[in-house]
Amino acid sequence: MTTQPTPHIIQAEQVAPQAWRNGGGQTRELLTWPDATDWHLRISRADIEADGPFSAFAGVQRWFVVLSGKGVVLR
Repeated sequence: MTTQPTPHIIQAEQVAPQAWRNGGGQTRELLTWPDATDWHLRISRADIEADGPFSAFAGVQRWFVVLSGKGVVLR
């Protein structure tokens, strides 16, 4: 018989922020799979602090949702 892991809630503020390379914001990684360095799936929360280019991640398809604020305009 396999034991199932017990889920627990982690508040986003408990996750250390990672500054963006372009200095325009920060990200908090909430989930990476299968691991943090070579992930195939990543869920993160980003705080946009300044206008700037949308960073390229080769081979990665991204989706995002605006949770608060005035929105995002991509040009």
